Amino acid sequence: MLADGSLPDVFVLQADGAVSGFPRSERLMDLSTELERGWAGTFLPGAVEAVGVGRGDGAQLAVPFEYRLSPVWYHDGVLKAAGVGAFPRSAGELAAAVTRLRAAGVAPAEVGEGAASASLWFSYLAVSAAGRAVWDLTLTDPRLAPAATTLRLLYPVAGYESGRVATTVRDERAVAPLRDSAAAVHAASRWAPAPALAEQDPFLIGSPVSALAAAASEDARRSAATLNLVRWLTLPANALLLTERSGSMFATRYPAVRNVDPMLAELIRATRDARFVALPFASAHPEAPFAEAFGDLVSGRLDPTAFLRALAGDPS
Repeated sequence: MLADGSLPDVFVLQADGAVSGFPRSERLMDLSTELERGWAGTFLPGAVEAVGVGRGDGAQLAVPFEYRLSPVWYHDGVLKAAGVGAFPRSAGELAAAVTRLRAAGVAPAEVGEGAASASLWFSYLAVSAAGRAVWDLTLTDPRLAPAATTLRLLYPVAGYESGRVATTVRDERAVAPLRDSAAAVHAASRWAPAPALAEQDPFLIGSPVSALAAAASEDARRSAATLNLVRWLTLPANALLLTERSGSMFATRYPAVRNVDPMLAELIRATRDARFVALPFASAHPEAPFAEAFGDLVSGRLDPTAFLRALAGDPS
């Protein structure tokens, strides 16, 4: 145990703040130099920063491992049946697609349990509108207004499994249940970038699940061996093998897609296209009352500006 002075060479940490209780001094190896030498290129852009385990002196004491990635999924058959030939690429195209979908009796998006899918949709729209540093803005910043306005278009009436909902935003944990309980929806599900509300590089919404750290040692040979093991664990080929076997996603730039579940293959392609990964709204603002504010937004009780104020905890 770290607390009593004994330490494994390599260990997996939960990336939700669990590291904060551990000693952060010389007991943990500083990985920043190796990352600067090119190792950082192994990981999805933004993933190392999202782990952010350091001592305040520029050290990086962990690297991301398992990562929860949540793409925008769309039902290809539903869109085509409604006359939407391709996934919308802009706010204007999205508005036109929503009109067609509603005319065909199709819900544009699902809310998800606890409005989880809607929160992720808002994350995509917010980053699309204001960039990768969006969560550094105040929630009432005018640059977020287009995201709130666009979100209001997407309120749902059913679950994605029904085959009557055009889009959802879910992570890789949705793949197996869809395959088992809604095979037709699973087969028709495709990945798409979120509509561009402003010019941004292609991106994904995701957050770390676990991170790898290594014990520091005065023995240079032991340190080198430990570092080699951590680097081996993060090899893209190993990540692909783990994804094939477990269905979990990892924070690496994957190699060419092999014989995996078609939805996982879509998600791997999404990671290869992404220029950065942004945290979801729920991770960046865990105390914000999203579900309640979202319900008021889609019911008309709040306009987009008031919705953003509600997220910021402003009751006015």
